[in-house]
Amino acid sequence: MSFVVIRTMKKVLIGALAVAMAVQSAFVIPDAVFGVEEAPTDETNYVENQLIVTFKDNVNNKEAANIVAFAVSEELIRENRGNVPSIAELKALNTLRKIKIEKNVMLVKLGVSLDEMTVAEEIEKNPDVETAQPNYCYEAITGSKTAAGTDQRKTEQWYLDYIDAPEAWKLIEQNKKKSGKAGGKTVTVAYLDGRGVMKAADKQSYEMSVIDTVTGGNKGIVKPIAVDVSGGESNRTQQSVTTTADIIAGMDYACNHNARIITMCFGRRGYDAALERKVNWAAKEGVLIIAPAGDGGSTDAWYPSDYDSCLSCINTNQYKDAYSTACRNETSNYGDKKDISAPGTSINAADEKNNAISGTGTSYAAAVVTAAAAMVMYTDPKLPASKVKDLLVDTANDISVTGYDVYTGYGNVNAYKAVAKAAGVKVSNHD
Repeated sequence: MSFVVIRTMKKVLIGALAVAMAVQSAFVIPDAVFGVEEAPTDETNYVENQLIVTFKDNVNNKEAANIVAFAVSEELIRENRGNVPSIAELKALNTLRKIKIEKNVMLVKLGVSLDEMTVAEEIEKNPDVETAQPNYCYEAITGSKTAAGTDQRKTEQWYLDYIDAPEAWKLIEQNKKKSGKAGGKTVTVAYLDGRGVMKAADKQSYEMSVIDTVTGGNKGIVKPIAVDVSGGESNRTQQSVTTTADIIAGMDYACNHNARIITMCFGRRGYDAALERKVNWAAKEGVLIIAPAGDGGSTDAWYPSDYDSCLSCINTNQYKDAYSTACRNETSNYGDKKDISAPGTSINAADEKNNAISGTGTSYAAAVVTAAAAMVMYTDPKLPASKVKDLLVDTANDISVTGYDVYTGYGNVNAYKAVAKAAGVKVSNHD
């Protein structure tokens, strides 16, 4: 499978509010940070001769095949390709496969080579089609890793104190004793990875090890599912590790296995209507979607992070001054579509072979947020995902600039305050 070489632009009003706050505190923030200048469009990077088409609910397979064949025929005629195959011949050349749960979302493989965007536009002209687009490719968000000695791994997990994880563990244990129960309900967490991890918990990614560390060695809090969305070795290149269709299939796998949290470690600068539709569907089904903000050090759009239904995570440093823009790691993306921050710099944990590794990147920040979310859900299993998302934001430690700001969102996640709120325990802002 060969890859060919879109980008469009959650919080405009909040961004404006942040500007006012910043001005009030005599702090100047560049206009570009607030999306005044729209990021350039990335309309390349998709799978050759493949489309994702969403048909109206009343369209059957035969009608769908006809719609695609007619659109291909129209494009061939427009390009003066000579003897254009008949509709029946084109139907035989093209293949349509339903994408899991959504019965009328199909992966279309074109039997002739044409410009994918142009064919998608032609298909969308049909009133029985809701959307048509290329099958986009996504980059891995792996950050950087270096070897760490065993002693270093044990003694330098600085990030646990920055989110008050030990206090959260203590409160969870106190709740167990108070209730007289063994514990809460284990939270199934699916980590979607494009680097070839197994569709089971028998091979952990580094990020899943971080989740294990932040939850205090798990203690029955998390049931991890590592979901491979790479589509096989032949589908991966240095630039691209997964596609829209594979991510949708991975999300279905996670939902079918009762995942309450889905965390993704990949992204692209271009908007993807099919994936946003899937993310919105999962959110409505009660799943919390968490994604890294990206490691480009810019305010560029980054998806799925920037979708409203996603909790977008910025990477923060081991800062000394909580009210400094230096709290954010300079490699982390930021901007008015990012939600929350978490430590993602020099995060010591273990790789799939249990080697001590120190990593830096927004995927590790997302893993930290995922762990905090899991502890909240474990504490109060009845909390819907949307409320968990709000709770994490409401209890975050305010950093960088007072209130919401584009550098760190609503602040650094605080596991203890979040768990306390879920448990109905009152804590002051200074606790």
